[in-house]
Amino acid sequence: MTDFVHETGGSIGPWIRSIRRTCGVVALGVAAAALASPPDANAARNSCPVKKTRVKIALKEDPGRVKVNRRHSQAQLTAMMRKKSKIRSSREMLNNGLTRTKYGTNMGFELQYAELKSGKVCAALRTVDATFGYAEITVFIARKYKKGSCQYRTVLQHENTHVAIHRKYLTKYADRMRRRLTTTANKAGVIFAPSVRQAKETFRKRLEKAIDQMTEEFSRELDAANARIDTPENYRRENKRCPSW
Repeated sequence: MTDFVHETGGSIGPWIRSIRRTCGVVALGVAAAALASPPDANAARNSCPVKKTRVKIALKEDPGRVKVNRRHSQAQLTAMMRKKSKIRSSREMLNNGLTRTKYGTNMGFELQYAELKSGKVCAALRTVDATFGYAEITVFIARKYKKGSCQYRTVLQHENTHVAIHRKYLTKYADRMRRRLTTTANKAGVIFAPSVRQAKETFRKRLEKAIDQMTEEFSRELDAANARIDTPENYRRENKRCPSW
């Protein structure tokens, strides 16, 4: 079985004058909020010294490190799976293994802006740097199975297949997310806002929306791919590899 956990955290870094940089962790599921242009936006646009240029996007993949945990019983692993996973087992079935992942996107961006005589600011994105990947990959194996036993090896092989699926789709979606961020960032253009902070928030929310949409698609495909190996038929084939369980 596989259990997906979405986890994000972090803080927005301080801003300085001129070229501004903000860093933090994207909180998944935040809705976009566009900042309305002031009434004199068209006139102000002509005098804004910040020009729209192509935004540089850098997105890295983090495949994560796998840890094996053998401290839980079958009953405990079953309870963990039923609490977190979208894949449900029958009441009679006990889990011998479980894979838990925590994934998300860390993002930072550079913003160039100018303060206008009206007191407002005009701003544009300059660069976006992000990392998409796994903060945790933990493979749980029921403690009743000794390391190196037939049962241990069989469970580990099954859970390692889940790990391979997670990494396969990470690579697939990292490329998609890179393209989505490129499109979103370059469509943002030059914006006008009452303050630098509000300009920053507008860009941040637009980028978060794009990442959130891609992460939802990523999660759905992961669910489907993992479900294809978590079937009664596959469990029966794997169970035949060992004389007893």
